[in-house]
Amino acid sequence: MTFAGGHLTDEQGVVAGPGDEAGVAMAVARWVASQRPPRVRLEFVPEARPTLDRLRLGVLSFDGADAAVLFGFALGRVIALYNAAYDPGLASLSVGIVSHAWAIREAIASGYTRYDLLRGDEPYKYDLGAHDHWLARLDAERS
Repeated sequence: MTFAGGHLTDEQGVVAGPGDEAGVAMAVARWVASQRPPRVRLEFVPEARPTLDRLRLGVLSFDGADAAVLFGFALGRVIALYNAAYDPGLASLSVGIVSHAWAIREAIASGYTRYDLLRGDEPYKYDLGAHDHWLARLDAERS
């Protein structure tokens, strides 16, 4: 996946280029939903290589097919989830929640102290124990 620089390509050509996280997310979601794992080639620009060790990608498989995918970043002792996708045909099996549970378990085993689901008020985040963390607070009074 290209977050710092480079190109993500599949059989049909370039899917995403440098800085195109949304393109990567959409491609991953399409591939998971189609249940057809692509043949993918990653090409990174030299300047991106030092930051690639921060990238975390997890894939949950079910019956030999990719069922859910998570990707985020390791920042210090924190795993920050950037995006996730799952096969909607397997929603009744909670593959999205299961993929997060495994990722949290792996983060703890690897010494991370926080698994941050980042912004958004999706119910699954609170089901996993998320709490809102405000970056700023403004109190104003009318005089």
